[in-house]
Amino acid sequence: MLEVTRWLQWFLVQVAAAALANQAVAAAVQAKALFWWRHRHSCFNARQQKLLNRLLDVEPERFQGG
Repeated sequence: MLEVTRWLQWFLVQVAAAALANQAVAAAVQAKALFWWRHRHSCFNARQQKLLNRLLDVEPERFQGG
């Protein structure tokens, strides 16, 4: 008989980790979309939009300066 218990436990841990990572990414995308929706009438120039997008894109890891 084939023993798959240890592999199945490992696999379920990997699925759970992937689900948590996906949840963080989805939340960041939603936050970025909400930000731009709330500021859709703001007059940001191209440089400001680029900076804001850069800050919003690193949301799950937090901006580390630079």
